[in-house]
Amino acid sequence: MNKQRITLIVSALLATSFLMAQTQKTDTVSTTIKVGKEENNRNVMLNASSDEGPRQISIGLPVVNAGDVIILVNDLPVVYHYWPHFPSSHWRADSSLDHIGLLKLSEVQTTTGRVGYATNSYTRLGGDKFEGRLNYRLNQYGMQQFDFNMSGALGHNWFFAGDVYQNFDPGAVQLKYTNYVDRTQIYKGALTKRFNNLKGEFSLLYKHSDSRSLTSGATNIAPFIYNGDGSITALSGFKLGTDSYSPIDGKMQYMDIKTGQIKETYLQDAAQNISNEYAILGKYKFDNGMNFKLSAKYSYSNAAIVYEPGASITKADATSGYTYTDTGASYIGYVQNRNSMLDFGKVKDFMMMAELTQKKGNHNLRLGMNEWNNNTDYKGNSTAYQHEVASNPRKLANKNGDTYYNLNAAGEYFKGSENRIAAYLTDDWNITKKLNAYIGARVEYFNLSGDNLPFKRYAGFHIGSINPVTNEKAVLTGFSHDWVLPAITLNLTYKMTHKYGILAEASYSQQGAKLSDYAGVVTPYTDAVSVPYGRAGVYYNDAKISFVSAITYIKKTNFQSRYNLVDPSNASITNLYHLKYDVATLGWTTDAVLKPFTGAELHLLATFQNPTYKNFDFTAYGKEYDYNNMQVTGISKVLLEIDPSYRPTKNMRLWTSFRYFSKQYANVGNSLFFNSHWETFGGIDYTVNKNLTLSGTVINFLNQKGASGSISGTELITKADLLDNPDKFKNIVMNGSYLRPLTFELKAVIRF
Repeated sequence: MNKQRITLIVSALLATSFLMAQTQKTDTVSTTIKVGKEENNRNVMLNASSDEGPRQISIGLPVVNAGDVIILVNDLPVVYHYWPHFPSSHWRADSSLDHIGLLKLSEVQTTTGRVGYATNSYTRLGGDKFEGRLNYRLNQYGMQQFDFNMSGALGHNWFFAGDVYQNFDPGAVQLKYTNYVDRTQIYKGALTKRFNNLKGEFSLLYKHSDSRSLTSGATNIAPFIYNGDGSITALSGFKLGTDSYSPIDGKMQYMDIKTGQIKETYLQDAAQNISNEYAILGKYKFDNGMNFKLSAKYSYSNAAIVYEPGASITKADATSGYTYTDTGASYIGYVQNRNSMLDFGKVKDFMMMAELTQKKGNHNLRLGMNEWNNNTDYKGNSTAYQHEVASNPRKLANKNGDTYYNLNAAGEYFKGSENRIAAYLTDDWNITKKLNAYIGARVEYFNLSGDNLPFKRYAGFHIGSINPVTNEKAVLTGFSHDWVLPAITLNLTYKMTHKYGILAEASYSQQGAKLSDYAGVVTPYTDAVSVPYGRAGVYYNDAKISFVSAITYIKKTNFQSRYNLVDPSNASITNLYHLKYDVATLGWTTDAVLKPFTGAELHLLATFQNPTYKNFDFTAYGKEYDYNNMQVTGISKVLLEIDPSYRPTKNMRLWTSFRYFSKQYANVGNSLFFNSHWETFGGIDYTVNKNLTLSGTVINFLNQKGASGSISGTELITKADLLDNPDKFKNIVMNGSYLRPLTFELKAVIRF
């Protein structure tokens, strides 16, 4: 145990002693308006992109990756960082969870130092009664998923809980080289001791996960015809959403960036994650009303991600020299240029938090401390290859006879550690019967250090390789940096009458860089990332209607992203660029719940926003690009949610959910875009008796066949380019991500 962890534990014990000596039992005065930690009415797990994890809640900032979704278990992140350890490889919303909610932005910022909403979940621990729960789910594509949880008492205030989760999902695209697009198994166990007349509780937890998922970047792109007006048309012979665009053999050749060895693997093997986690939970209620909570865990993982973005699509004629790799026959037609990233990492995480809470007069006080420590040895092995544009495509050899080439021309590597030690204080203060203030402050010391390879990439790049042009040797280079990062938040709620009032919220936080920023060619920027946030609005509550309407502003500086930019003058040339920019958003959101008559409820959510890039200019392929004030890609200006539900009887609930997304730009130059679309869900839940609940769900019941996200390889296509050549992107074959297809699911929950 290092000095930093000893210091944190000693500090927590001293703080416990101090607050125990200073606090006494007091009565509290409260109003009916509570700030609370969680958001309501957001359907956290209703996800149109994937059923492996929670949805992303838009705050007007771009999502670098689906792994940016913050998921907490027992007040700690599921994984320290999503790359190369995706949260969905180690967490699923199964029967082992006692609660799943959505933490507010201010709560996440104060307790974790991160920015955004977070899915919060807690482990189901054993109780006095023996309980069992079995969930079983299936769909028309052959997916079968079950999880089984049981818990109970062992005697003498000892309790147990255990859980098994199994997912067998072939996916809608039905890959030819493996049975499952997602094969995940998770095993959990918990042993709990309650003591001192049940005032205290201590739990030991263990979790083992083994996940092979190809949904995070290997199977979620497809070709289509971009019509030039924001709409797309399915390519002849290709069923968007249900045909596979992953190479039919499922093989990949790569060069190990650490050793220079040439290796081969199957994609499903390259995507395997294996993790083991040990955790401790504790809580104690003191006689003076103070509560203490502790959560700590250690995990070690062999993490992996297969990421295969599509680059440009070109067209081959008889003179191009392409042949099928498997037969040697010549090929004429569309050619998909593709980059394969096989990412591996040995990851060790240690995370802990300790909190003291105390009601004192009109104050709800909380003092918390946490430490997060991560050690990662990461390598990203890149391979360029090509295949035909077709369902279950076959690979192509170029005119040189190469199926795989430019090995590690976009390779990545780092080895190092991050350590964060933070303390935070919050006060939920009822100043008067009408006025409530929620105040939070956090200070974090953050250090990262390690080794990376800040050298220009080329074909055959690896540790110890020699640049064929400059004769420079690629050797490990050390780096180290630290920050002191503040975060403050203030929420005010003024109750004008018992039904309506006004609210205001302001926060400011800073963040440092990440180890993954050091994976590429360029040493990252180390300026602190600043995130100012403000919100002001009104609320109204009565038996028939309740709503909150507010104007918000948020800005985040120093975004750092690596782009594989395609040369506009030669689509076969791609280079990696490290770009920096800011994003700012001004928006107006109204969230309402209506209960017009018994059994009926209607949730409405409307957001109008304008997310734009700031300080975004760079030079690529000898040309200057200025993307300042361009709209952020993949984010709509108008978002709507319409969620009606009705209970015809107490045992039955009928519901639907409609989500509207206005036009989204498909590239940072705002020259290409996708038209508005709806995401739709619907279902019926029926409680047969206390032991059995049945559910049916339809996803995308309007069966929309749209694309989403961004169009690969078009980052450098500007509006000016289209003015010069307006037909350049009309009726052309492109590739990108797409909406989840029409899916029918059935679920049974058995309790005993």
